[in-house]
Amino acid sequence: MTIPSNSAKSVAVIGFANAQVLDITGPMEVFSQANRVAMGQNQQGKVEPESRYNRYTIGLYSPDGEPFRVSNGLQLVPVGALADIGQNTHTLVIAGGQGTLAQMENPALIRWLQRAEGGFERIVSVCSGALLLAQAGLLTNRVATTHWSACQTLQSNFPETRVNENAIYTRDGKVYTSAGVTTGIDLCLALVAQDYGRAVAITIARSLVLYLQRPGGQRQFSRVLELQSRTSNHLEALVFWMAENLDRDLTVATLAEQACVSPRHLARKFQQEFGSSPMKLLAFLRLEKSRELLEESNLSIQIIATQCGFQSTETLRRQFNEQYGISPSQYRERFAFARDFG
Repeated sequence: MTIPSNSAKSVAVIGFANAQVLDITGPMEVFSQANRVAMGQNQQGKVEPESRYNRYTIGLYSPDGEPFRVSNGLQLVPVGALADIGQNTHTLVIAGGQGTLAQMENPALIRWLQRAEGGFERIVSVCSGALLLAQAGLLTNRVATTHWSACQTLQSNFPETRVNENAIYTRDGKVYTSAGVTTGIDLCLALVAQDYGRAVAITIARSLVLYLQRPGGQRQFSRVLELQSRTSNHLEALVFWMAENLDRDLTVATLAEQACVSPRHLARKFQQEFGSSPMKLLAFLRLEKSRELLEESNLSIQIIATQCGFQSTETLRRQFNEQYGISPSQYRERFAFARDFG
């Protein structure tokens, strides 16, 4: 694979004490892999001479230029301080993690971020690094996301930020934000696809043994897991079984038999724990599964309808539109790979 030999884009990653290490190393590895792809370098280290071009120059920086320990105890050595980040830097990436709150009280870092807004083509936060951007005013009147556990903090402390709790990453102008930890990898894969095309990002994902690629608007975690986390062990097993058998003709009687209770008792327990009837929850699980298949597969709408237990494609279309306000075909188009950033 040969990539055009235009000049490399400079990437500066900012880390700090008690940052989450994957917020730093994940993005750096994606951009580093892009260079290896450009060199035609495979796992054996062989190089195709016709494509020896770096696509990115990558540097790690800390606020004061000193080495720092991340949250797992690993010590990282930056190449410099904030003042050493060049004016020609294309993409700025700022990490998050346990040390984020302390850095929000670091006036030197916050002032630097405020001044830096106009100097980069892209400003990227990973995980709770979005709080640092918000503290510097970079998320004012912008859509953003962060780790699910920090979404409420971001919204309550910075009400002028439009927080998307479900997205794994967002873009608003030049500012990109991602959710927790590994979603920084998803975002950086999308940036590489934006810069050099989908095929390059696919090759990187394969090299990193990743599923390519979660779209930015995808939920941060499974709705089925949400339901399971809210319920008793007895109903948790039933919800899991329902999710694994959506293609079957399931009735209240079938579910009650699976749970070894009467239909009336099952209905009462569902209302207590979910505020919903068994059949309404089943319909919701079918819609969530259809949404997942639309995002992650090339299956036809008809096959998806069958696998999810809908009586017809028309039933799927009608219920999908009622739940999500968009047709299955429109949803798939919206979440097609590398179209997040247009």
